[in-house]
Amino acid sequence: MESEPRGSDAEWDNTAESMLREFAPHPYQSLNEAGEICAVNDAWVEMLGYDREEVVGEPFETFLTADSTERFQSLFRECKTNEEGRGVDFELVHADGHRVVVSLAGQIECDDSGAFVRAHCQCYDVTERRQRERELERYEALVENSTDIPTVIDTDGRITYVSPTVQRVLGHEPEELTGEVASEFVHPDDHETMTEALESVQAEPSEAHTVELRFRRADGSWGWIEARMRSLLDDDVIDGIIVNTREVTERKERERELDEQRQKYSTLVEQSHEGVVIVQEKEFKFVNQAMTELTGQEKTSLLGRPFYEIMAPEYRDLVQQRYEQRVGGERPPQEYDIEIVTADGERRHIELEVSRITYRGEPATMATFNDITERKEREQALERYEALVENLPIGVYQNTAGPDGEFTLLNDAMVEMFNADSKAHLREQTVRDLYVDPERRKAFSDRLAEQGIVEDEELRLETLTGEEMWGAVTAIAREVDDRTVFDGAIQDITERKEYEQELQEQRDNLDMLNQVLRHDIRNDLQLVTAYTDLISDHIDGEGQEHIETVRESAEHAVELTRTARDMADVMLTSAEDRQRVSLRDTLERELEEVRSTHTEAVVTINGTVPAVDVLANDMLDSVFRNLLKNAIQHNDKDVPEVDITATDGSENVTVRVADNGPGVPDEQKEAIFGKGEKGLESDGTGIGLYLVKTLIDTYGGTVSVEDNEPDGAVFVVELPRADVHG
Repeated sequence: MESEPRGSDAEWDNTAESMLREFAPHPYQSLNEAGEICAVNDAWVEMLGYDREEVVGEPFETFLTADSTERFQSLFRECKTNEEGRGVDFELVHADGHRVVVSLAGQIECDDSGAFVRAHCQCYDVTERRQRERELERYEALVENSTDIPTVIDTDGRITYVSPTVQRVLGHEPEELTGEVASEFVHPDDHETMTEALESVQAEPSEAHTVELRFRRADGSWGWIEARMRSLLDDDVIDGIIVNTREVTERKERERELDEQRQKYSTLVEQSHEGVVIVQEKEFKFVNQAMTELTGQEKTSLLGRPFYEIMAPEYRDLVQQRYEQRVGGERPPQEYDIEIVTADGERRHIELEVSRITYRGEPATMATFNDITERKEREQALERYEALVENLPIGVYQNTAGPDGEFTLLNDAMVEMFNADSKAHLREQTVRDLYVDPERRKAFSDRLAEQGIVEDEELRLETLTGEEMWGAVTAIAREVDDRTVFDGAIQDITERKEYEQELQEQRDNLDMLNQVLRHDIRNDLQLVTAYTDLISDHIDGEGQEHIETVRESAEHAVELTRTARDMADVMLTSAEDRQRVSLRDTLERELEEVRSTHTEAVVTINGTVPAVDVLANDMLDSVFRNLLKNAIQHNDKDVPEVDITATDGSENVTVRVADNGPGVPDEQKEAIFGKGEKGLESDGTGIGLYLVKTLIDTYGGTVSVEDNEPDGAVFVVELPRADVHG
């Protein structure tokens, strides 16, 4: 501003002073070239609260804050140089110490030569304005840097204002959204949620409503936002619904993950085979389904109930003590075994595992009930088994596989059996060392490893003192810690093998004696028969009867040697010797023979003999030969009659041999098959019927005798079918 020349300083001062007091509407001051205050008006004094005498003559800087002093000095120099003034804000210190923001606008007074004389400054108190501006600046800074997006929408849901923050958070420029209907950017599945929220806000203007929904970002993806709505309809500043929006996508993702984890955990807990409970203040607050099954009680009967009531009485004090220790911050064992009592009174062994957790905001204890009843029973059974094994009279062992083998487990019977000093002494020996033939050890090991089990293998073994023995070994192969081991039991069968050897020698001797005797006796009897026939032509009358008696006795003796042969064969036969034998062929062969030798008898077959094989051997002929001859020879009728019936059953074949003889008294029906005590000619003691019974027993069949109607006896034979029992 251009300067205007004035009169003398004194004249101007009086005039200026008067004008300042009378006409200046705002605080006013004048400064000399040194920046000292030359004059102030009443408004200035009132603005800063100083007395005029305290101000005039003092540098203006005296009343400035430190931040404003340097700026004032710079601008004051510039004003003096440029001979112009401009409005600048400074902070002045009020007499009571608070700060006053003043905007200075002034004129520069110069002399005729253009030199600086004074600066006349109008002072405007802008403290309140500056505070409002700063508050606005702070608000704008908060808005610009906040993650919240203040938005205003009208009652139709149209956006009338949106904070610039939306660009940084959701990628939209504010002008892209302004004027648009908000629901167009909301996920279709959340339209109803937004509509209900808007209706609620308008129905209850004084209430704030918060909803969460998905909002489309500028890149087309969906982000979750939390919108807090409040009605400001008819407000002087904001007319509409203000929506304070915050993106909560990460939180929703965390919540979703947490919900999934909770759901998985809940599912795992509910599906767990172990009982899971949560205890607070000594009461059940949560129990899973497995716990109800374990205790036999419903959840409703467990929840709220003292936890120790399900414990067996002898464990209650222990469990309560450890619970109180855990609640008190001590560290008792995390796991220990107890017993519980179920609803039906059954005791169950439980492995209890406990830990401290927070449940619904409060400290709690979570416990897992693992039912180990079966394991405990197995352990107890194992202990009993180990005690039993240790006291068994047979050797029990475990050893490694391979051609040599090393013992890993032994019982006391093994030590005694092999004449060892101790288990340690026996473990020092390889398994191979105990075989008389070491190659048998390798063969046995290979076969056991291949088959997995070997039963009753008879082996020649040697004790540590050099004595030979026989052992019957049963063993299984299994994997333990990635290696194959053999678990086995061995029984000393040395005495049995010696007895079997002796018995075999006796059988061999008996067989040889039987063959020799039968051969020599039959030869002699054949000579007797031949000479009887020779002399028969030379003897007449009464002598013929004696000759016939000799002939019959010789034939009977021959038959006895045949029966003796059969008996010897039976004594040397076992059930393992059974084979498939045709019943029809056997019966027809014996019928033909008996008809040719006993022409006086009538022997018939009812129907046909089934074409079926039975389990027997080549001595089945002897069974039917003896039964047929018995029916004829012990018959008291002039014409012996024998009737045969064969019936095929599902498992057995039944053959009935019926005669018309004197029959068999009831008291002799079983004794008739015995060896007898009075010799071969006693009733019911014939070797033939004993032979029949012995053979049929060997075949696994039965033989019995019944009454025939009207006279005679019926011998009933049942033989097993080969196709069923073979």
